[in-house]
Amino acid sequence: MKICKNAMVGISLVAKTENGDVIENVGQGDEMFQYIHGYGVLLPALEAELEGKEPKDELTVTLPPEKAYGEYNKNLLVKAPRDKLPEDLEPKVNQSITATREDGSEYSMVVREVTDDFVVLDANNPLAGITIEFQIQVRQVRKANKKDLQAFGLLPPDEKKEEKESE
Repeated sequence: MKICKNAMVGISLVAKTENGDVIENVGQGDEMFQYIHGYGVLLPALEAELEGKEPKDELTVTLPPEKAYGEYNKNLLVKAPRDKLPEDLEPKVNQSITATREDGSEYSMVVREVTDDFVVLDANNPLAGITIEFQIQVRQVRKANKKDLQAFGLLPPDEKKEEKESE
């Protein structure tokens, strides 16, 4: 079977920066990274490259920042007065902190600079601005069944309800 929407796919994947630093290494040995294709689990450009591939296919995909995690945006650097931060927060450079939006959703920021008066926080994805090379081996492709879709939270709401009622 070839990779297409609703395929349960098992891959091995190594992701490296343009300097050769490994940033991800999953699905090695007996383990596989598994996902259901076509639902945005992987970066869209990566899913597009995997479309139509079969088990045993190997590919190397190089994604520039705009197709990976975006360009680095200096507007996402925030200079926050120390007195506006939680009192119990002792910020340190490169520390990851969680912030809450007005709608209640959370996002991560990284502390870039700390002074007595302010803290510079960076809301960019840590991989923003970086070209990434993915080395992928397709190990398994099969049609996803209802159990797979349910496990990944991909069943439409009415089918989830039917599943619960039939238990």
